[in-house]
Amino acid sequence: MKRIQEIDALRGFALFGILLVNVFVFHAPLSHYGEFYGAFEGFEKQTVEFVVNFAGGKFMFIFAFLFGYGIVLQQQSRKENFKAYFRRRMLVLLLFGTIHILVFWFGDILASYALLGFMILPFLQLPNRALLALGLLFIMFRPLYYCFVLFFNFPTLDTEHAVDLSEFITIYASGNYWQIFDLRMKEFWAFMPENLIWYIPKTWGLFFIGVYAARQEWVSSIKKEARKYLAISLSLILIASIWQYFKMDVFSMVNLETDPFWRPILIGLNVVFETALGFGYINGLIIVLGSIPWLSELLAKTGRLALTNYMFQSLVCVLIFYGYGLGFYGKLKPSELVYITIVVFGFNLVFSHFYLKRKAIGPLEFLWRKAISLLK
Repeated sequence: MKRIQEIDALRGFALFGILLVNVFVFHAPLSHYGEFYGAFEGFEKQTVEFVVNFAGGKFMFIFAFLFGYGIVLQQQSRKENFKAYFRRRMLVLLLFGTIHILVFWFGDILASYALLGFMILPFLQLPNRALLALGLLFIMFRPLYYCFVLFFNFPTLDTEHAVDLSEFITIYASGNYWQIFDLRMKEFWAFMPENLIWYIPKTWGLFFIGVYAARQEWVSSIKKEARKYLAISLSLILIASIWQYFKMDVFSMVNLETDPFWRPILIGLNVVFETALGFGYINGLIIVLGSIPWLSELLAKTGRLALTNYMFQSLVCVLIFYGYGLGFYGKLKPSELVYITIVVFGFNLVFSHFYLKRKAIGPLEFLWRKAISLLK
């Protein structure tokens, strides 16, 4: 399969954003995110708000889009034996994801990507417009679900607290492997309803959009009409940024207890602007990276080792924050988490650059390919 450097570079950059978001959840429980990080003030509070507004969900957005884009590239490369190959590929990815959940943390994306990969295969026969429509439908699944909550009494999504905040910090910061494992599994199951209604449909929708974009040769189109797409990118980022700045003011104007019909509308608006920001990032980064060849090449190498680097990031976070590592869980400032992100990703960049001077593919990518061949 012929690699597209811009796609690999975009994937490499997305790894930075994913780590930036994940490190905050490695450091404090997602179910108490607002309680824990809401206690910071001044610069630290601004750091949290910036990460939430401009990184939270946006780089997973890119990663999921690129996953769908890659499906088409593999399909074009494998042709007749694509489906059998892709099923084996997803089966091995599911194994990696299961290991990641059991050994590192509950916030794994690999297992869900693998399962959604299996599910998307029958839909690849659909025409482009149908794929685009399905993608948009699943991206908007959450506000649509809240319409069913409002009119058909579907259950609301209230994330359960596995334990209270102080107990979370005590166990993660000083507990042994099995104590932390038990709490991680409680987090995993507590987060499942939210995952099923929000993250998984959105991810699947982005797979469809990525497939559609690859069939339209989106990267080539952006490169050919760079000025046009740069203007679109800046416009999307500006509009989405204005929304991020004023959205809490908009939300505060509505009393959802007395006017619950506003909930799906507000959620829908938020999804629209988050989607705009995600596509603004994608368009803009392809243009910027295309104009800076050395940076594009460096990030592309990191993107080529995406599985290795993603798992390495989780390993480092476990060793920094968990009790059987350094035990810094719940003890650092948001700005210090950003510094950790920069250092760890810097290592990803350096490691990927020098590793690919000696080897053709990354260590976990090699195991992935080897396992696929053994399943023939």
